[in-house]
Amino acid sequence: MAIKYLVESGFDFTVRDLVENKWLSNIEGEEFASILGLYGNKRNTPINYVGLIETPDQILFAFPKFDISSNKDNAKLIIDLMRRVSAETDSSKKPADAHLFDQQRNEGSISRVGIASFLLEDFYQNGLLTIRRSYYKRSQNRNPDWTKTIHSVEAILTDCGPVYDTWLSRHAEQVSHKIITEVHRAVITRCSSLYGELLGYPDAVVLGSSTNSSVGATALPVLKILLRRTFNARETLVIKALIAWIEEGRRSGVRFFGTQYFHTIWETICAELFSDVKSSDEWASVMPYPEWVDWENNEQFYSPRSFVLDALTELPNNEGIALIDAKYYLIKLNDGKVQDGPGVNDISKQLHYEELVFTSSNFIGRFGNDRSLIINCFVFPSGNEDSEVVPTGEISIPRITKNRVVCVNLSGNLAIRRYLKREPFSQAELMSFSSSIKSIPSSFL
Repeated sequence: MAIKYLVESGFDFTVRDLVENKWLSNIEGEEFASILGLYGNKRNTPINYVGLIETPDQILFAFPKFDISSNKDNAKLIIDLMRRVSAETDSSKKPADAHLFDQQRNEGSISRVGIASFLLEDFYQNGLLTIRRSYYKRSQNRNPDWTKTIHSVEAILTDCGPVYDTWLSRHAEQVSHKIITEVHRAVITRCSSLYGELLGYPDAVVLGSSTNSSVGATALPVLKILLRRTFNARETLVIKALIAWIEEGRRSGVRFFGTQYFHTIWETICAELFSDVKSSDEWASVMPYPEWVDWENNEQFYSPRSFVLDALTELPNNEGIALIDAKYYLIKLNDGKVQDGPGVNDISKQLHYEELVFTSSNFIGRFGNDRSLIINCFVFPSGNEDSEVVPTGEISIPRITKNRVVCVNLSGNLAIRRYLKREPFSQAELMSFSSSIKSIPSSFL
């Protein structure tokens, strides 16, 4: 099935565009709009959504806004990212639209593209699932298994020694196990046809004679019975995936595997790459809770929420700290104005973070009153695939700013790759990051 690639918030990515271009039917468009909360005039607003949108006749895939090249090779990268976020959403409660990930409803059930990703990856590593089971029964014409026969069959004693009129022989696998291979063959063929291109695999895998995919429904009881009787790790995982694929195939309507809140994922990625320590014992108390006083009863209360930095990073060699605020914007500079960038509230909040850290006992105890040891920065995603971190400018507010806020571009796709590999920036990379910023004198201060 041909896949249509789009870019979040990009051209031709509104509900109306999807319907008019016949990528979604009117009914599917209504369902799509309803799920994403796009009613009335919002149906003409560019859609903020990253991930998979699937109908019975069409597959759409939306890249993050920084991947304007719509490089098909990066689609699998985004799918892998979504799979990790989906697996961790229960504990993190982010992003806010977790239901769009087709969360696990029971053991072995995940989104259809997630199932296909697992099955294709397993297939190209291990081939078709071949389950071999044998059993032993009495025989007079098959080769005997003497070890089992001696232990299990009573011999006839004669003057010439023990004699066996029957013995135990090994017999071939049962027919049901052969069915599993054919079901696996049919599902892999279908997975390849639907998602091969999207996941970076051939979209027309050749498996010889292929069973029609309808065999899956009739084989479902056999799969479930076999699942209860197998203890092999690979067999268990593949059989669970085959069951989930067949059961998910019974659903209809628009399917999603993605998020409207990719900015929360970007914040998580940046926090991990910059080795966030804001929740450590040393820094957890830096961001205070608002204090409330009831004058009538002379009682004091605390708000349950405080300011939350995206990341507080300790720079190597005790050279200071970096305050990271991950911003999911593509900055546009035009006619002396900034478009599609953080507003004054975001900038003011970042300056407030700096003041709280600078006046904390933790900072004073380690660094004294040297504010220059704080790197305060916004981190924006970029489509640059050649370099990871590039300082690009700074922000200040006249008569308020005591230290500039630095703007940094971080390659979106390279950051995702590091996040999936769980590879935060090394000490040497953080040192280079710090040095590159400190070597540029401020334009305002």
